[in-house]
Amino acid sequence: MIALLAGVSGAWADTADVTYQIVYNGSNSISATVNDLEIGAALSLPNQLKRGYIESYTFYSDAACTAGNEVTTVTASGDVTVYVKAVLSASCPITFSTDANPIWYVLTGKNNDDWCLYADGTNIKASQDVPSTDAHKWAFIGNPFAFKLKNNNGKYALASEDNNGFKFRKFLTCLF
Repeated sequence: MIALLAGVSGAWADTADVTYQIVYNGSNSISATVNDLEIGAALSLPNQLKRGYIESYTFYSDAACTAGNEVTTVTASGDVTVYVKAVLSASCPITFSTDANPIWYVLTGKNNDDWCLYADGTNIKASQDVPSTDAHKWAFIGNPFAFKLKNNNGKYALASEDNNGFKFRKFLTCLF
């Protein structure tokens, strides 16, 4: 394990602006920057990048997350990028998929399994109907850091609230 970031010199000799770039399944995802970290400070993933069901986060100095290039502390000043390899836990209750190969789910309420989500035109609604149509099937397109919820009728959902007060964004927050 190395503790040296291939750094770029900056204006502040004793601090670094560290960008944490999430790498999931070999591809870059989201990132966040922490400013003015002192040289020698331990690397620590910012809270806004943490996700439930991630088994491990490992810091690397290279975008390929090559074994032997793990890093633990800030040792270079200026603008530094740390690549963070994220590994999804086997206990994650869903499988993320692609538009080309969706894996369909029926989504029920967290506290009341009798309720399920469905798409009604441009609205997302909660219903106690038996989920029997494509409107009741959803796929998680993307990865734990950036995904869209796609209905089997081809529409995407980001956030909504139906007349019964079902908070869709809150539902997604409970997952991750």
